Amino acid sequence: MEKLPFRLTIRRSSGHPLGGLILLLLLGGCGASEPEYTHPAQAKTLLASDTTKVWKLAHRLNDGTRMNMAGCFLTHRWIFTPKGTMRDNAGEHEDCGETLHASWKFVKNDADQYFLKLSSDQFPALMNTEGDTKYFQLLALSDEKLMVRFRHAQFGGKDRTITDTYVPENKAVADRDFHW
Repeated sequence: MEKLPFRLTIRRSSGHPLGGLILLLLLGGCGASEPEYTHPAQAKTLLASDTTKVWKLAHRLNDGTRMNMAGCFLTHRWIFTPKGTMRDNAGEHEDCGETLHASWKFVKNDADQYFLKLSSDQFPALMNTEGDTKYFQLLALSDEKLMVRFRHAQFGGKDRTITDTYVPENKAVADRDFHW
């Protein structure tokens, strides 16, 4: 397992500098933290199966707020192979952008947090990054669920924390076409 050459920690933005303290005081510390991720021994097979595994986006949080799901979000898929390659299906749908082709591997930092490291020369153009690598913190990985968190500079260059939950392509998801 490759170790990150630096410490990478992704935290949710609370908005106000005292927001976390206020929230902690209001909740009294009862169940406010998310479960700690345990990296499964069979992680490669869970992510990519024996040949190929297709994950569909079930829902997305943008700085903790659930996003509307329509159009490209509903058709979005990540396709992983056990050979360490992946792609999405954006280019297969009108106005959803270019298809991403990348290599993938699991890495962990000194704090034993696990990440899905994707590398592609397409990242600078597709995700408004300077480098060809994007790290997705693993929050859950099982046969039925892939949950990742990452930072993304969106419109106007504002950095946001995105939390995506993926499920196998054929799994039904209630309220997937969510709208405010």
